[in-house]
Amino acid sequence: MTRRKQFSTRAAVRTICTTLFALALSSSPAFAEYRAWFAPWDYIGDFQPGDISDDFSEMLPPDEACGLRINTPSYYAWTNDVDGIVASHDLYQDVIIWIDNPGADCTESFSVTKADMSATFSPPGGGAVSMEIHTNYGAYWVNKNGYHLFTCGGNCVGPDEFAIPPQDVWSTLTASAFVDVSGSTIDPRRQSRTFSAVADLALRVGQLRTLLQNRIATRRRTPLAGLESSVRGLEDAATRALAAARTAADTCASLVQKGFYVESFAACTKAGRGVEESDSLMRAAWFLYHPPSLHTTAGR
Repeated sequence: MTRRKQFSTRAAVRTICTTLFALALSSSPAFAEYRAWFAPWDYIGDFQPGDISDDFSEMLPPDEACGLRINTPSYYAWTNDVDGIVASHDLYQDVIIWIDNPGADCTESFSVTKADMSATFSPPGGGAVSMEIHTNYGAYWVNKNGYHLFTCGGNCVGPDEFAIPPQDVWSTLTASAFVDVSGSTIDPRRQSRTFSAVADLALRVGQLRTLLQNRIATRRRTPLAGLESSVRGLEDAATRALAAARTAADTCASLVQKGFYVESFAACTKAGRGVEESDSLMRAAWFLYHPPSLHTTAGR
Protein backbone atom coordinates (compact mmCIF):
# COMPACT_ATOMS: atom_id res chain seq x y z
CA MET A 1 0.00 0.00 0.00
CA THR A 2 1.35 3.40 -0.94
CA ARG A 3 1.98 6.11 1.62
CA ARG A 4 -0.87 8.18 0.15
CA LYS A 5 -3.29 5.25 0.38
CA GLN A 6 -2.24 4.55 3.97
CA PHE A 7 -2.89 8.18 4.88
CA SER A 8 -6.28 8.15 3.14
CA THR A 9 -7.33 4.93 4.86
CA ARG A 10 -6.31 6.18 8.30
CA ALA A 11 -8.06 9.48 7.71
CA ALA A 12 -11.25 7.71 6.64
CA VAL A 13 -11.24 5.42 9.66
CA ARG A 14 -10.57 8.34 11.98
CA THR A 15 -13.43 10.33 10.43
CA ILE A 16 -15.84 7.39 10.78
CA CYS A 17 -14.86 6.76 14.39
CA THR A 18 -15.09 10.42 15.33
CA THR A 19 -18.57 10.53 13.85
CA LEU A 20 -19.62 7.40 15.75
CA PHE A 21 -18.25 8.84 18.97
CA ALA A 22 -20.23 12.05 18.50
CA LEU A 23 -23.40 10.05 17.82
CA ALA A 24 -22.87 7.95 20.91
CA LEU A 25 -22.54 11.03 23.08
CA SER A 26 -25.50 12.79 21.54
CA SER A 27 -27.73 9.74 22.06
CA SER A 28 -26.76 9.13 25.66
CA PRO A 29 -29.92 8.54 27.67
CA ALA A 30 -31.36 11.22 29.92
CA PHE A 31 -32.45 10.31 33.43
CA ALA A 32 -35.76 8.89 32.20
CA GLU A 33 -37.44 8.47 28.85
CA TYR A 34 -40.94 7.14 29.43
CA ARG A 35 -42.74 5.85 26.35
CA ALA A 36 -46.39 5.36 25.49
CA TRP A 37 -46.75 2.87 22.64
CA PHE A 38 -49.39 3.51 19.98
CA ALA A 39 -48.38 0.81 17.47
CA PRO A 40 -46.63 -2.60 17.59
CA TRP A 41 -42.83 -2.47 17.68
CA ASP A 42 -40.30 -5.29 18.10
CA TYR A 43 -36.97 -3.78 17.05
CA ILE A 44 -35.84 -3.66 20.69
CA GLY A 45 -38.23 -5.49 22.96
CA ASP A 46 -41.78 -6.40 21.95
CA PHE A 47 -44.31 -3.64 22.50
CA GLN A 48 -48.02 -3.46 21.70
CA PRO A 49 -50.45 -0.53 21.59
CA GLY A 50 -51.27 0.47 25.16
CA ASP A 51 -47.90 -0.51 26.62
CA ILE A 52 -45.76 1.81 28.77
CA SER A 53 -41.99 1.56 29.10
CA ASP A 54 -38.98 3.25 30.65
CA ASP A 55 -37.12 3.67 27.38
CA PHE A 56 -37.14 0.05 26.13
CA SER A 57 -37.87 -1.67 29.47
CA GLU A 58 -41.56 -2.48 29.79
CA MET A 59 -43.31 -1.21 32.91
CA LEU A 60 -45.90 -3.41 34.62
CA PRO A 61 -48.90 -1.44 35.94
CA PRO A 62 -50.27 -2.48 39.35
CA ASP A 63 -53.77 -3.99 39.28
CA GLU A 64 -55.26 -0.82 40.79
CA ALA A 65 -53.52 1.67 38.46
CA CYS A 66 -55.29 3.81 35.90
CA GLY A 67 -52.25 5.64 34.58
CA LEU A 68 -48.66 6.77 34.99
CA ARG A 69 -48.14 10.42 35.92
CA ILE A 70 -44.83 11.91 34.73
CA ASN A 71 -43.42 14.73 36.82
CA THR A 72 -42.29 17.99 35.21
CA PRO A 73 -41.27 16.62 31.80
CA SER A 74 -38.95 18.84 29.79
CA TYR A 75 -40.01 17.75 26.28
CA TYR A 76 -41.59 14.97 24.29
CA ALA A 77 -40.89 13.36 20.93
CA TRP A 78 -42.91 11.15 18.62
CA THR A 79 -40.78 8.31 17.23
CA ASN A 80 -41.31 6.08 14.20
CA ASP A 81 -40.66 2.40 13.53
CA VAL A 82 -36.87 2.92 13.29
CA ASP A 83 -36.88 5.10 16.43
CA GLY A 84 -36.39 8.24 14.41
CA ILE A 85 -38.02 11.45 15.61
CA VAL A 86 -41.16 12.42 13.70
CA ALA A 87 -42.03 15.49 15.81
CA SER A 88 -41.02 17.00 19.16
CA HIS A 89 -41.89 19.90 21.42
CA ASP A 90 -41.06 21.38 24.82
CA LEU A 91 -43.27 20.29 27.68
CA TYR A 92 -43.19 21.78 31.18
CA GLN A 93 -46.36 20.39 32.70
CA ASP A 94 -47.15 17.01 34.23
CA VAL A 95 -48.70 14.51 31.85
CA ILE A 96 -50.50 11.22 32.45
CA ILE A 97 -50.30 8.12 30.30
CA TRP A 98 -53.71 6.55 30.88
CA ILE A 99 -54.12 2.78 30.54
CA ASP A 100 -57.11 0.58 29.74
CA ASN A 101 -58.01 -0.95 33.09
CA PRO A 102 -61.79 -1.01 33.61
CA GLY A 103 -61.40 -3.57 36.39
CA ALA A 104 -59.95 -0.83 38.63
CA ASP A 105 -62.89 1.49 37.95
CA CYS A 106 -60.72 3.46 35.49
CA THR A 107 -62.63 5.75 33.14
CA GLU A 108 -60.00 6.79 30.59
CA SER A 109 -58.96 4.69 27.61
CA PHE A 110 -55.30 4.48 26.59
CA SER A 111 -54.12 8.01 25.86
CA VAL A 112 -51.67 10.72 26.90
CA THR A 113 -53.06 13.93 28.38
CA LYS A 114 -51.90 16.89 30.38
CA ALA A 115 -52.47 16.20 34.06
CA ASP A 116 -55.19 18.85 34.25
CA MET A 117 -56.90 17.22 31.23
CA SER A 118 -56.61 20.44 29.23
CA ALA A 119 -55.09 18.67 26.22
CA THR A 120 -54.75 15.22 24.70
CA PHE A 121 -51.73 14.26 22.62
CA SER A 122 -52.48 12.40 19.39
CA PRO A 123 -49.91 10.73 17.10
CA PRO A 124 -48.96 12.98 14.19
CA GLY A 125 -48.65 11.82 10.62
CA GLY A 126 -45.43 10.23 9.48
CA GLY A 127 -45.75 6.80 11.05
CA ALA A 128 -45.44 7.66 14.76
CA VAL A 129 -45.12 4.53 16.89
CA SER A 130 -44.43 5.87 20.38
CA MET A 131 -44.53 9.09 22.38
CA GLU A 132 -41.25 9.50 24.28
CA ILE A 133 -41.48 11.80 27.32
CA HIS A 134 -38.28 13.07 28.97
CA THR A 135 -38.01 14.09 32.61
CA ASN A 136 -35.53 14.40 35.47
CA TYR A 137 -38.20 13.94 38.14
CA GLY A 138 -39.55 10.43 37.73
CA ALA A 139 -43.11 9.11 37.48
CA TYR A 140 -45.65 7.28 39.63
CA TRP A 141 -48.83 5.26 39.19
CA VAL A 142 -52.14 7.05 39.74
CA ASN A 143 -55.83 6.28 40.20
CA LYS A 144 -58.64 7.49 37.95
CA ASN A 145 -58.43 10.98 39.48
CA GLY A 146 -54.71 11.34 38.77
CA TYR A 147 -53.68 10.92 42.43
CA HIS A 148 -50.83 8.65 43.50
CA LEU A 149 -51.74 5.12 44.58
CA PHE A 150 -48.77 4.13 46.67
CA THR A 151 -46.20 5.49 49.11
CA CYS A 152 -42.98 4.00 50.35
CA GLY A 153 -44.33 2.83 53.72
CA GLY A 154 -41.67 0.81 55.51
CA ASN A 155 -39.18 1.57 52.74
CA CYS A 156 -38.96 5.22 53.82
CA VAL A 157 -36.10 4.56 56.21
CA GLY A 158 -32.72 6.24 56.35
CA PRO A 159 -31.53 7.65 53.00
CA ASP A 160 -34.96 7.17 51.40
CA GLU A 161 -36.38 9.91 53.64
CA PHE A 162 -34.64 12.50 51.46
CA ALA A 163 -36.49 14.28 48.68
CA ILE A 164 -34.41 12.75 45.88
CA PRO A 165 -33.55 9.11 45.12
CA PRO A 166 -30.22 7.73 46.31
CA GLN A 167 -27.65 8.22 43.56
CA ASP A 168 -24.95 5.65 43.01
CA VAL A 169 -21.93 7.90 42.54
CA TRP A 170 -19.80 4.94 41.44
CA SER A 171 -22.20 4.27 38.55
CA THR A 172 -21.92 7.89 37.43
CA LEU A 173 -18.12 7.85 37.60
CA THR A 174 -17.91 4.51 35.81
CA ALA A 175 -20.16 5.66 32.97
CA SER A 176 -18.05 8.81 32.59
CA ALA A 177 -14.88 6.72 32.57
CA PHE A 178 -16.25 4.59 29.73
CA VAL A 179 -16.84 7.74 27.66
CA ASP A 180 -13.19 8.66 28.15
CA VAL A 181 -11.81 5.21 27.44
CA SER A 182 -13.98 4.88 24.32
CA GLY A 183 -12.23 7.95 22.98
CA SER A 184 -8.87 6.38 23.81
CA THR A 185 -9.57 3.37 21.60
CA ILE A 186 -9.64 5.56 18.49
CA ASP A 187 -6.79 7.88 19.50
CA PRO A 188 -3.43 6.41 18.39
CA ARG A 189 -1.65 8.49 21.03
CA ARG A 190 -3.53 6.74 23.84
CA GLN A 191 -4.20 3.25 22.50
CA SER A 192 -1.17 1.69 24.19
CA ARG A 193 -2.61 2.56 27.61
CA THR A 194 -6.18 1.58 26.85
CA PHE A 195 -6.17 -2.11 27.74
CA SER A 196 -5.36 -1.68 31.43
CA ALA A 197 -7.97 1.09 31.74
CA VAL A 198 -10.68 -1.05 30.13
CA ALA A 199 -9.75 -4.10 32.23
CA ASP A 200 -10.02 -2.00 35.40
CA LEU A 201 -13.43 -0.71 34.33
CA ALA A 202 -14.66 -4.24 33.65
CA LEU A 203 -13.73 -5.18 37.22
CA ARG A 204 -15.50 -2.07 38.50
CA VAL A 205 -18.68 -3.05 36.68
CA GLY A 206 -18.46 -6.44 38.38
CA GLN A 207 -18.27 -4.67 41.74
CA LEU A 208 -21.25 -2.51 40.81
CA ARG A 209 -23.26 -5.67 40.12
CA THR A 210 -22.59 -6.84 43.67
CA LEU A 211 -23.61 -3.45 45.07
CA LEU A 212 -26.77 -3.48 42.98
CA GLN A 213 -27.74 -6.98 44.08
CA ASN A 214 -27.28 -6.01 47.73
CA ARG A 215 -29.30 -2.83 47.27
CA ILE A 216 -32.18 -4.73 45.66
CA ALA A 217 -32.09 -7.46 48.32
CA THR A 218 -32.30 -4.82 51.06
CA ARG A 219 -35.27 -3.11 49.42
CA ARG A 220 -37.13 -6.39 48.92
CA ARG A 221 -37.05 -7.18 52.62
CA THR A 222 -40.00 -4.76 52.84
CA PRO A 223 -42.57 -5.79 50.19
CA LEU A 224 -44.57 -3.06 48.48
CA ALA A 225 -47.93 -4.85 48.33
CA GLY A 226 -49.66 -4.15 45.00
CA LEU A 227 -46.70 -2.14 43.72
CA GLU A 228 -44.13 -4.89 44.27
CA SER A 229 -44.28 -6.49 40.80
CA SER A 230 -43.99 -3.10 39.08
CA VAL A 231 -40.90 -2.11 41.08
CA ARG A 232 -39.37 -5.57 40.70
CA GLY A 233 -39.76 -5.34 36.94
CA LEU A 234 -37.56 -2.24 36.81
CA GLU A 235 -35.06 -3.69 39.32
CA ASP A 236 -34.74 -6.84 37.22
CA ALA A 237 -34.25 -4.74 34.08
CA ALA A 238 -31.53 -2.77 35.87
CA THR A 239 -29.80 -6.02 36.81
CA ARG A 240 -29.89 -7.24 33.20
CA ALA A 241 -28.56 -3.91 31.92
CA LEU A 242 -25.57 -4.06 34.27
CA ALA A 243 -24.88 -7.69 33.35
CA ALA A 244 -24.88 -6.69 29.67
CA ALA A 245 -22.53 -3.82 30.52
CA ARG A 246 -20.06 -6.25 32.10
CA THR A 247 -20.18 -8.49 29.02
CA ALA A 248 -19.60 -5.50 26.74
CA ALA A 249 -16.70 -4.29 28.90
CA ASP A 250 -15.03 -7.72 28.73
CA THR A 251 -15.54 -7.75 24.95
CA CYS A 252 -14.01 -4.28 24.69
CA ALA A 253 -10.94 -5.36 26.67
CA SER A 254 -10.47 -8.44 24.49
CA LEU A 255 -10.76 -6.42 21.27
CA VAL A 256 -8.30 -3.79 22.51
CA GLN A 257 -5.80 -6.50 23.41
CA LYS A 258 -6.08 -7.87 19.86
CA GLY A 259 -5.67 -4.41 18.32
CA PHE A 260 -9.23 -4.17 16.97
CA TYR A 261 -9.68 -0.58 18.07
CA VAL A 262 -12.64 0.42 15.89
CA GLU A 263 -14.66 -2.56 17.13
CA SER A 264 -13.59 -1.97 20.73
CA PHE A 265 -14.95 1.57 20.57
CA ALA A 266 -18.47 0.25 19.96
CA ALA A 267 -18.17 -2.32 22.75
CA CYS A 268 -16.91 0.22 25.30
CA THR A 269 -19.63 2.69 24.33
CA LYS A 270 -22.22 -0.05 24.85
CA ALA A 271 -20.77 -0.84 28.27
CA GLY A 272 -20.99 2.77 29.40
CA ARG A 273 -24.56 3.08 28.21
CA GLY A 274 -25.45 -0.13 30.05
CA VAL A 275 -24.17 1.33 33.32
CA GLU A 276 -26.17 4.53 32.73
CA GLU A 277 -29.29 2.55 31.86
CA SER A 278 -29.03 0.43 35.00
CA ASP A 279 -28.72 3.48 37.24
CA SER A 280 -31.61 5.19 35.44
CA LEU A 281 -33.89 2.18 35.90
CA MET A 282 -33.14 2.00 39.62
CA ARG A 283 -33.96 5.68 40.03
CA ALA A 284 -37.22 5.18 38.11
CA ALA A 285 -38.09 2.29 40.42
CA TRP A 286 -37.42 4.47 43.48
CA PHE A 287 -39.80 7.17 42.27
CA LEU A 288 -42.61 4.64 41.86
CA TYR A 289 -42.90 4.00 45.60
CA HIS A 290 -42.19 7.44 47.08
CA PRO A 291 -44.93 9.98 47.78
CA PRO A 292 -44.89 12.78 45.20
CA SER A 293 -45.10 15.32 48.04
CA LEU A 294 -41.59 14.33 49.04
CA HIS A 295 -40.00 15.29 45.75
CA THR A 296 -42.31 17.77 44.03
CA THR A 297 -44.67 20.44 45.21
CA ALA A 298 -46.78 19.75 42.12
CA GLY A 299 -47.40 16.12 43.12
CA ARG A 300 -50.89 15.13 44.18
